[in-house]
Amino acid sequence: MWVQVPPPAPEVKNECKSQKGLSDLETCPTAGGEEGFNRYGFFKSKRRHKKRKVSFTPTVANYAGEIWGIDFIHDSLENGRAFRVFNVIDVYSRKAFEPVVDFRL
Repeated sequence: MWVQVPPPAPEVKNECKSQKGLSDLETCPTAGGEEGFNRYGFFKSKRRHKKRKVSFTPTVANYAGEIWGIDFIHDSLENGRAFRVFNVIDVYSRKAFEPVVDFRL
């Protein structure tokens, strides 16, 4: 009497071990990706970052000269020398002082 024996299962090559350097004990993400792993095969952290509570409320200017805004702008010339520009602007009227430009501010 002949009994049909199923063929042996094909040997599965551990592609992750050869390509990503993972040991046999570590799990290998599949092409579709497993939960807990990113697409590069590294374990994703379950820690979530806390969002900061914003307690800032912008103030509206009611008259000229009440609130002033300041800003530093910096850039470099074609020869590589850096310079800075200091701007002061009135928030209500949008008028500004003459910008101060210098190499050392």
